[in-house]
Parts: sequence; structure tokens; C-alpha cells
Amino acid sequence: MILWSMRGYTDPDGEFEGGEMACAIEQAEDGYRLLVFHDGEIQTEESHGSIDTARGTAEMLKADLLARGWLEEAS
Repeated sequence: MILWSMRGYTDPDGEFEGGEMACAIEQAEDGYRLLVFHDGEIQTEESHGSIDTARGTAEMLKADLLARGWLEEAS
């Protein structure tokens, strides 16, 4: 399930390269997988024991990107 998609530019600190990012959560055998895609390639893949933990991590990343000037794409 795709949680959000965003478009942005390189931030002043150089931490996030510009382009498109998307975040998804998938159910896995050991819990839930949080996937972050940058321009279609997996940038981050994390395992979480609960969907709430995975969503919390996704929301923290989204808030950070919004604070850096990225824009959420309409779904």
C-alpha cells in the first residue's frame, strides 16, 4: 500500500537528492516492510513488528521532507 508520494529538489544540507519519493508498507512474514523509493529505486527497506511502528516511521520521514520544501503529490 502506497502511503504517500512526494516531489522535491536537493535540500540545502544535501541529505536528500531531488526527484520523486514514494513510501509504501507491505505485509511480510515477520511483520511489515517499510519501503522508500527514490526515482523508482528502493532507497530504504526496513522491517517493523507492527503496522503502527512502520506508519510512524513513514510519517516522520514525510514531515521531514515537507519541512525541507518537498511537495506531496495528489493521489
